[in-house]
Amino acid sequence: MSTREYLVEQLRSVADDIIDAEFALSDKRRNRDALIRSARDAGVSLRDIGDICMVSHQTVANIVERGAADASATTR
Repeated sequence: MSTREYLVEQLRSVADDIIDAEFALSDKRRNRDALIRSARDAGVSLRDIGDICMVSHQTVANIVERGAADASATTR
């Protein structure tokens, strides 16, 4: 195998790994966001959720708002 062929194969492999990792991250983020909305509905404070998830309370508020907006868009 030439250096060129080797590098092309390595690039393909790394690109596939990155796509797989990005998909897994996206899936985990969706799961986290759903749990954040559930915790907020159960009365957990924005700051407590943020501390648990290691994000700001504003990020939590944005996730909660985005979930509410998505829910209202699907019920129209």
